[in-house]
Amino acid sequence: MHKIDVETMTPDRVAAGQRDRFAALMSAIIPANALYAGKFQTFVQKSATDLLSSDFLLWPLTTRTELEKDQLDHPPYGTKLTFPVSAYTRLHQTSGSSGVPLRCLDRAEDWNWWKTLWATIYRAAGVSESDIFFSHFHSGHSSAFGPLSKAPPPSAISASRPAA
Repeated sequence: MHKIDVETMTPDRVAAGQRDRFAALMSAIIPANALYAGKFQTFVQKSATDLLSSDFLLWPLTTRTELEKDQLDHPPYGTKLTFPVSAYTRLHQTSGSSGVPLRCLDRAEDWNWWKTLWATIYRAAGVSESDIFFSHFHSGHSSAFGPLSKAPPPSAISASRPAA
């Protein structure tokens, strides 16, 4: 998972990569994802460069309340799906402590992307595959457990390192 070329890019290359990835994301989402197609319809006519300019700060934010309402109005997952339900391999659900459980689906590709991001973060922090670490099991993408290729099984998770 170590991608030295990506992790050492110049700021200009980072910005270009962000524009490319964002344009690809918008191409996948619009028009397939009804929730975001509706929210972003006034912005999607612009180029990827324009999307990441100062106008990007004007895009509407998505709130938890909005996602909960969408799932209540269109059970069980709402209208924010970009792909057919059969394409998804993971389901994350909140406890519903705010009143309504919120469900989030991921594809295998999505999960691998998150694992790559967390592997980069852990590597920068000096964590290696031989380390044991603790992570609470939060819902969805907030879960940082398991991004290293040989992460410990849940039964081995500890808040501290074993004695040397």
